[in-house]
Amino acid sequence: KIGAGEILALDIDSEAVRVARENTTLNGVAERIQLEQGSLAEVLAGRFSLQAAELVVANILARVIVELLEQGLDQAVKPGGLLIVSGILDSQAYEVRAALKAKGLNVLAEEHLEDWVAIIARHP
Repeated sequence: KIGAGEILALDIDSEAVRVARENTTLNGVAERIQLEQGSLAEVLAGRFSLQAAELVVANILARVIVELLEQGLDQAVKPGGLLIVSGILDSQAYEVRAALKAKGLNVLAEEHLEDWVAIIARHP
């Protein structure tokens, strides 16, 4: 609503996609968001309108973020772009930090809320 460019939103779960579609409609942004059921592999293979973006956000468990990084999540972030990962328990943040650094991403900041952490990293 405040001027974002092209948006691709994905989930592998059909129910999550259905609920997200309802929410985008309720919020008046459905026409501005490509909302699909799909995987990171499909994004990287070019199935969708975007293969890489200046901003990529993943709100999911730490274990899944690490797996996605192993599958090439860093490739979905354009050089100089940001990756924001959240849904991470504070006790598991070190695993995500290590996986980000292993992919060459620079951790810029962390936001903490109770036992949860969001990590902001930049693709070099």
